[in-house]
Amino acid sequence: MNRNISQGTRGRLARFGQRVAAFVAECNYAQTRLTSLRNTPERF
Repeated sequence: MNRNISQGTRGRLARFGQRVAAFVAECNYAQTRLTSLRNTPERF
């Protein structure tokens, strides 16, 4: 029974970690896109 509880906790932590990783990846993409748009020749 303890094994099932620890696996459930690990599953929750894994899902939380995946959500955090997705959030960081989305922020990184937005930062890259913003930098790209700021450096376009049409801006000047």
